[in-house]
Amino acid sequence: MNDYNRERNYDPQKHKNVKFIESYAFNDENNVLLFEKLRFLDLDTKKKFFRFRRPNPDNKDEPIYNLNGITAVPYRLSSWKDKPEITVCEGEKDANAMAALCPGLETTCAPFRAGSWPEELTPWFKEKKVYICYDVGNESDAEMVADNLLAVAKEVFIINLPSEIEEYDLSDYLEESKDRKAETIEEAIGEAIGDLYEKYATRYEESISYQSNSVFEGTPMDNEIEVANSFLCKYVEIHSKITDAPQHFILFSGLALLSAMLNYFYFVWAKPTNLNLYILLLAQSTTERKSTLIDIVYDYLKRVEEANFESTNLIFPSTFSPEALFDILEKRNRGIILWRELSTVKALFGKAYGKGLPSTFTDIWDGRPVSQHFKKEGFRRVDNPVVSILCGGIGEWLVEGLRRLDFQGGLWTRFIFVPAASGKKSYRLPGSFPSDNEIIQELYCLAPLSPKEMNLEKVKPMFEDWMVKLTEEKQNLGNAIAETFYNKLEINVLKIACLLQLATDHSVIVEKEAMEDAIIIGEWLKRQLPNLLRDFLQSDWDRERARIINVLERRSKPTSKEIYQFANIDARSGIKHLENLIQEGLVGSRGTKSGTRGRPGRRFFLIK
Repeated sequence: MNDYNRERNYDPQKHKNVKFIESYAFNDENNVLLFEKLRFLDLDTKKKFFRFRRPNPDNKDEPIYNLNGITAVPYRLSSWKDKPEITVCEGEKDANAMAALCPGLETTCAPFRAGSWPEELTPWFKEKKVYICYDVGNESDAEMVADNLLAVAKEVFIINLPSEIEEYDLSDYLEESKDRKAETIEEAIGEAIGDLYEKYATRYEESISYQSNSVFEGTPMDNEIEVANSFLCKYVEIHSKITDAPQHFILFSGLALLSAMLNYFYFVWAKPTNLNLYILLLAQSTTERKSTLIDIVYDYLKRVEEANFESTNLIFPSTFSPEALFDILEKRNRGIILWRELSTVKALFGKAYGKGLPSTFTDIWDGRPVSQHFKKEGFRRVDNPVVSILCGGIGEWLVEGLRRLDFQGGLWTRFIFVPAASGKKSYRLPGSFPSDNEIIQELYCLAPLSPKEMNLEKVKPMFEDWMVKLTEEKQNLGNAIAETFYNKLEINVLKIACLLQLATDHSVIVEKEAMEDAIIIGEWLKRQLPNLLRDFLQSDWDRERARIINVLERRSKPTSKEIYQFANIDARSGIKHLENLIQEGLVGSRGTKSGTRGRPGRRFFLIK
């Protein structure tokens, strides 16, 4: 659970005057404690914050304050895992309140913030009737949970609390219910709880298909890539039985595995170039099993590492500072980085961009030595580092982030973008999978190979013919960004051809069949580029407008504040866009009551 190792909102320098409020135990299906969530109140700011801790197997009196190695589970799991119906609340306080007032009612929640739903929670809701009750104002978070659960649940309902007051929650509703006219408080509360499910619950159907303007999400495409390479065919066939991920996702994860094993081989094309690939699997969150495929690659590499082959400690940490990266490269200058979510990359590069981390990875892909000057350590240099990357994520941040992160000619043009035609909802398979022995044996054969130069003489004419056609297409596009992408695609195709040849017979002489397969893969990637480039070549105004429409398609009647937040635009521009869309008859709005406080607001929706 690496994404949650940070103790949320906790700063030992900031939170000095605190009061402990309550502890919430998260147990596994057998009621064995996995971790605890501790609720505190900062007495200076009057704001709550949380810490997580887990049992220490070596000393029960000194718990460990992180969640390393822990798999997330839903709250109160052991009490409802065998029950047919469950209510998902926003937090532990609401879940406990409902369970205490109505003992026959089963409740749960996610361990983290409202907008977070770890994918490993989803399988626990298989074939259950699920009700979701989140705070007023967090309707989009409730829909996100519903979208995740539709893949496995029997039915999904969203309970909309009868209030327009922001942050009005289930506990507020239950407290107010005591004032209902009834013979006893218990009867009043019972009627109120009954109303939640009879009056305020709406069956949730799969939301309108999100057809983004981006190639990353929702774009129809030819998912199948027909190649003849025996290793890739076998890899796709085997893992299509383990996961229902798109076959082209499986194929590129197999290429990433080969790159991790063989990236220290090289070819000379203008200059020596190693076989390291940067691959990014792109689809909407919780779909297409991106994380599952990355975990599969991780498990195969761990199996190879456990076999004690020399120099097979290939997996780099997923988070590091620029200084820590140099520490790693000085000890072992080759390996792979596996990022299950692009948000990790965003946080890592966003904080360290000014410190040269993206340019370091650019130099690594280009086969140059990496060097940097640090305040404490002074000048540091690593010669010939070779790092492959496999990561997964969504494209919305990428479209915006690339322009800010030196997109043109920078790090991201080195990546192989592998988009998926989204639409189906999916979830990560629970537990581990049995590593395929046939694949393992092939990896065992690759592990001891010594790095050598690849021989491209046999396929040079074929590749040059393809490059001529590529150059013509590149010139017809007529923009520098497209030219940069095409230039890097040429190099990636050569890398893929070499990897496929090594996987076939360990030969350094690249044969026609390997190059043919590599060009097929390159052509598939090239067909995805027009939509990709269209996103980057849109004007800022058109891109903002498209993002607003996407928000309105994906979320049920958001407020203007929610639109600006999810579209990542400022209010001034957002107001102009909404006014134009309303005038064009594309968007409508309705007023909302203010309740007991606050000003009346408006919610917006697309006019079909």
